[in-house]
Amino acid sequence: MTKPRLAAPLFVLLLSAPSLQALELPEGLTFSGYSELETLFTNSETAHVAHGRGDIGFRVPGSGSLSFGADIGFESVGYYLDAGTAERVALYAELVVEGGFGALSLGQSRSAAERIVDLPQLGGNRSVADAFGYATGPGLRLEHLYYDETMGLRYDGEIGGGRIAASINHIQDYGNIAQIAAEVPLAAGLIEGAIEADLPSDKYSVMLGGQMTRGAVDLGLYAYNDAYYGNGGSLRGFASYHVSEALVASAQMLALEGGQLYGLDVKYSLPIGLYGQLGVTDGSAIAGRITDLSIGFKF
Repeated sequence: MTKPRLAAPLFVLLLSAPSLQALELPEGLTFSGYSELETLFTNSETAHVAHGRGDIGFRVPGSGSLSFGADIGFESVGYYLDAGTAERVALYAELVVEGGFGALSLGQSRSAAERIVDLPQLGGNRSVADAFGYATGPGLRLEHLYYDETMGLRYDGEIGGGRIAASINHIQDYGNIAQIAAEVPLAAGLIEGAIEADLPSDKYSVMLGGQMTRGAVDLGLYAYNDAYYGNGGSLRGFASYHVSEALVASAQMLALEGGQLYGLDVKYSLPIGLYGQLGVTDGSAIAGRITDLSIGFKF
């Protein structure tokens, strides 16, 4: 009997890397990520949440246009609640071959959808985004927080001025999950989407949406049909207004089979990578209003 895939509990939990100072990296070496501390206020409880992600890669030139290297990364999240703490961490390690054809990555790899789709969180709240992650988009990123053995193969490339990625990942004691994702640029924005195939159950989930920019305003609308977890369909939209280069105000909505969510947030960023964010999330899909105060460092 195969082991079922598990949906994440309402709060996925602990461990964050400390903020790192900006470094002047040698040629062929790249580094990116973030470290963030959220404080969540509800009617009954205050929680502190640590989020972290880091990716470091290096490339060595080979023959012709080929280059060889590796990517190493992590993602972690932890909750500090009155009732206690818990923790999860996902590790990534990939061998990479790059050339005119694109890039092939083999190992504990990120999925295709993670490489293409990156959407704002409701109320600027990463914790709420994770809690509803399985209902709003391909869920392999969250699965990796629960299954360390997710060996996979991924292709990243460009086509027609856009980006494309395809991956297959193995969940230990369950089976293989395949994804394909693409992003096509438009004159004032982009269209992107992803398909996730749960091969053991022969079920497919589809995400499709787009974004556009009009002056200082960014707009986005995305639909997702979940075939595996039984969450049905979801529709999410967002709008952001760039008050200045540093200050952005945003609004989001999420319509689910079982209710709705609405979010508002403002974010102020400094050129050195430090940022602060204040947001509110409410709606019939949660028990009560959540106010979120975050401070973070993006590198």
